[in-house]
Amino acid sequence: FGNLLTNIKQWAGVSTTSRGVFGGGSTGSDTNIMEYVTIATPANSTDFGDLTVARRGTAGVSSETRGVFIGGYGGGFLNTMDWITIDTTGNATDFGNTLSTFYHGAGVSNDTRGVFSTAYIGSGISNQIQYITIASAGDATDFGDLTVARQQGAGVHNDTRGVFVSGYEGSSVFTNTMDYITIATTGNATDFGDLSVTRHSAAG
Repeated sequence: FGNLLTNIKQWAGVSTTSRGVFGGGSTGSDTNIMEYVTIATPANSTDFGDLTVARRGTAGVSSETRGVFIGGYGGGFLNTMDWITIDTTGNATDFGNTLSTFYHGAGVSNDTRGVFSTAYIGSGISNQIQYITIASAGDATDFGDLTVARQQGAGVHNDTRGVFVSGYEGSSVFTNTMDYITIATTGNATDFGDLSVTRHSAAG
């Protein structure tokens, strides 16, 4: 497809049907950079702007208009959320705060709501699921619980359902668990099935 502007790890992505934006991460030290690509056109990425705080291990959720980068680690565990208008380059703006610090989590979303989980919350690995209304800046709200507490999972979704996949449960235990939620309806997650192998730090 092309190359990123920088060698980087542990960052998050948000997208519309036309553009993908990557933000945060580590280049050896934590960074606030954002880069974007036009999904239909293979090419190198382009500078988009900066997050409000340099950090790695963020999660991303997005609507067809707005992207939100959630949490991370930057000199400490963060509860920061930043938003951008995906089709307009520029620096991110503060969105609000997560319920607790949020690191190495995953996000799923529809055009209205962003839901995020599989995170380390500063006091330990969590089963907590949180959500935001993407169009309305504000603090996160409790959504429910995963079936298994874990961090470093991945998220996949359509407009109705989100699935949180895999993760790290602690003490060198990786999981093959998949849980699903109905994005528009709060409540605890339900078992979806199992991956073919246990793993963590997956992507979706």
